[in-house]
Amino acid sequence: MYISPLLQAVSYDSHAVRGPGNHENNLGSVTTMASSLVSIENASLVGPGYIMKGSERIYEIGGQTLFAGYVKSWTEDGRAYFNRDSEKPESLFNRADQLEEIRLDAFYTFVHYNMIYGHFLLEMMPRLFLIRDLISRGYRHPVAMPRTAPDWMRKHVAEILPDAEIVHFDDTKQKLVGDILAISGDFLFMHPSIVRKYATFAEPTGSHRKVFLVRPKGHQSRRVFAGESLFSESAKALGFEIVDPSLLSFREQAALFASCSIVAGEFTSALHNTIFCPPGTAVVGVNRISDIQWRIAQACGHYLDYVEPKGGAIDWSEWTQFEADVDLFTAALGQAHLFVGAR
Repeated sequence: MYISPLLQAVSYDSHAVRGPGNHENNLGSVTTMASSLVSIENASLVGPGYIMKGSERIYEIGGQTLFAGYVKSWTEDGRAYFNRDSEKPESLFNRADQLEEIRLDAFYTFVHYNMIYGHFLLEMMPRLFLIRDLISRGYRHPVAMPRTAPDWMRKHVAEILPDAEIVHFDDTKQKLVGDILAISGDFLFMHPSIVRKYATFAEPTGSHRKVFLVRPKGHQSRRVFAGESLFSESAKALGFEIVDPSLLSFREQAALFASCSIVAGEFTSALHNTIFCPPGTAVVGVNRISDIQWRIAQACGHYLDYVEPKGGAIDWSEWTQFEADVDLFTAALGQAHLFVGAR
């Protein structure tokens, strides 16, 4: 095993701005973790991203996390899923020695079971940026891609790593065995060097664009935004483009957000695309903003506001239909315009 430092821990002052409807208390300095390239010799990649050495499950090395912090606790508690229809980890761990072996000398891994777009964008993409840097410096090893990864993720990885060799394996029947190369660290998307990589991922297609984000038609979610059409009509009347980001390629999405001055919409994974927005962008979410969206605002220097649902914050874990006040939303967009116009 070896650990090779990649990024040093950094602290810097946040330039985020709180909008008038935003009651969160997450302003202040930003502290990012260090990151290293970790090699685990003669180990197995089981399922979409679980590392095993013998029967031991590896989540961290020398105190350095190899996944987002929640992955270990969720997996050990039996709550983790590979995707919405896949086998629970405990069952797969128990039959790991029955899986067909595919042996490689060494290979990179970047993925874990949580294959939701927002988690890819903020947890996996920084690792892909660092893997891309390592490959460009001559450390050319294949990148593991499990079959259970969704099609959109395959396409996104190909755009980030156009010159990499991708090894696809059927993680329901097979495991990759060899020296596993993983990137340590959590919340890497806030590191200044990673923020710059997001900023240069795609060229802006213009400037001062205003977009209102909508979910894909037919998308299943635990949160149903009743009356979303009223909000999109209100935004459209104020000159906003109505955009379903899932209809765009990954670079097209990044280029769109890199061109924005105001982004609004329901708080979803799509709102995390503001990681591509330049400093000074105003972001207005419908539904209570999470700590993660605040971290993006802190790292990128955004104005952040939100309109809370009627009756207060909803329970994220339950199937919920919620409503919000469109007049409060329109007023929040007005404040966002004032902020952008004053710059």
